[in-house]
Amino acid sequence: MDNAHVAQARRSAHPSPSARIDWAREAKLAIALSALAALFAIALAGRVSDRVVVTTVIVAASLVAWRRVEPPSTRATVPVRRR
Repeated sequence: MDNAHVAQARRSAHPSPSARIDWAREAKLAIALSALAALFAIALAGRVSDRVVVTTVIVAASLVAWRRVEPPSTRATVPVRRR
């Protein structure tokens, strides 16, 4: 491997400081969403089946989680072999 590829491998192995997770913010979000899910389950108790409530909570949590995922800022480069 040449120096450019080594440098790229090192950069991808260590995330930048901006890519680090703010655990306090994530914990607050988890608590707020859990409280919201509990209120949702209480409001719908007896009106719809438990399966619908559980499925809806899982889908909503998945949507929130995937929305918070940031796409990679740079594309991975693949070396081209020239003949």
